[in-house]
Amino acid sequence: MQQRIQHLDVARGMGITLVVLGHNLIFQHINPMAHQVLHSINMPMFFLMSGVFFNDTLSLGKLTLAKLDGVLKPFFVTLIVVAPLQPLLSRDPFVQYVAGSLYGTGGTLRWTPLWFLPHLFLVFITARVYLNIAERLRIAQWLSLLLGVTSVTLAWEMFQQLQEMPIPLTNVAYSATPAIYSELGFPFSADLLLITVPIFLVGHALRQRLRTFEPHPVVAFLGLVAFILLHYLSSGEMNLNDRVFDDYVCNIGQTVCGVYLVLSAAVWISRHRPMLTRLLTQAAAASLFILLFHDYLQRRVFRFFMEHSHILLLAAIASWLAAMILPALAFRVVSRVPWLAVLWLPLKRVRRQREAQAASTQGMGEVVASSS
Repeated sequence: MQQRIQHLDVARGMGITLVVLGHNLIFQHINPMAHQVLHSINMPMFFLMSGVFFNDTLSLGKLTLAKLDGVLKPFFVTLIVVAPLQPLLSRDPFVQYVAGSLYGTGGTLRWTPLWFLPHLFLVFITARVYLNIAERLRIAQWLSLLLGVTSVTLAWEMFQQLQEMPIPLTNVAYSATPAIYSELGFPFSADLLLITVPIFLVGHALRQRLRTFEPHPVVAFLGLVAFILLHYLSSGEMNLNDRVFDDYVCNIGQTVCGVYLVLSAAVWISRHRPMLTRLLTQAAAASLFILLFHDYLQRRVFRFFMEHSHILLLAAIASWLAAMILPALAFRVVSRVPWLAVLWLPLKRVRRQREAQAASTQGMGEVVASSS
């Protein structure tokens, strides 16, 4: 792995780690401020990093096929695998499970964090369409930035105005979920594109600078101070899944400072902590599986430890470790079993693995033949 991008893999590993930590049930028992701090970083970080690694050489058609295979396929495969367990997970009708899966938002999915995948698919497609338009019309970067700020502002206003707006699709919501905008949003969370696409495009525009990112100690310190002050001064929260965007200026400031701090920490870790770098890089590689399965595992393990030990910190740590380690192990197993890899992993990656294995086998055969 090249040193110049190693810190980005560490940052991706830190991102998925923060997502899992943010879904830990310990936050139901402690100060909600900690939850708000994590929400101000984790999802924006994910979309920013997705923009950094976005391959803008693919046409819209090829990109769509690639993301159908790499993003939507594991989403639907996981839901199909979980489907037989649905009667055990919920008393809601099976048709509601299917309808909610197709609607694809946090309020309609039994495994809430999966909302990110169908939405990420839309982000890729929308970003590609915008880049095509910007290239044809020769839209300047400053104008793109202005359009992005306008888009985020519209999203903030929309969240304020549509909170209690009824969604006339009660069959997609679970019995405990009211069919209103703040709970359901639009299909595949399309309404969030006003925020997520600008973040994605910022990451893409800054990709070269972020690949050679060098944090400045003074800026990092000031960013930390600003991050703490902004959270202290404002109780407003930004939670994309819940359509919450309370404080326009403070929430954006918290996100900018938080992302800078994560990137700074990633650079330092990649240079000075090889063991932690290895662990976070492995977490980044398994991030899809961690995203898919962490919430269910974490909740189950947390409740198990609370029922048997009643020690909150032990339950939190054990459930967090289980939610990180078990999906990472599942990723390794799936990667090595061809028919499972076809179901969950991009076909391009599966083909590369097969070609590498074939080349390795051929090379070993030639060595044996020459030695004999």
